[in-house]
Amino acid sequence: MMRRLVHGGAVVMMMALAGCASDSRDGLIRSTSNQLAEATNSVEAITAKLKEYEKSKENRNEEAAKKELDDAIAAAKKLKDSAKQLQELYRKADAVAPPTAEGKKELREEYAASVKNFTREVVSASEKHREMKTALAEVTKKYGEEPLRPLLQEIQEADTEFAAITRKR
Repeated sequence: MMRRLVHGGAVVMMMALAGCASDSRDGLIRSTSNQLAEATNSVEAITAKLKEYEKSKENRNEEAAKKELDDAIAAAKKLKDSAKQLQELYRKADAVAPPTAEGKKELREEYAASVKNFTREVVSASEKHREMKTALAEVTKKYGEEPLRPLLQEIQEADTEFAAITRKR
């Protein structure tokens, strides 16, 4: 999923850079960066809630475990919403007219810092995603797939939304 998140965000970012009007390009870049940060926050929340779920299960506190799992599901829904927002940003970036060859060179220079920042965000998001997948695998192995099925479903749906962005290229 994170590959798709990263790739989808990169696609939207590059589409924004290829656009025409500077104000809309700046807005698209900021919005793309914000959505990537939101997705990363969602991934972090899922990881934290999975760890809390595991602690609650170990302490035989089923009520707390259920709450933690519900919170993880809510974070996965936010992750899916971020993917949908990135799809919308892709559509907006795709609608902006491309610049001339000279314009492309100027854009590369003008937005070099934004691209570096975006690259750092992508690396961070990728690391957070690996942590989430590890926590999810550990909890699933320990407690089985059945109690985690709603969370797994939401994560799968988020993955599908991110995949939709990369298929549009």
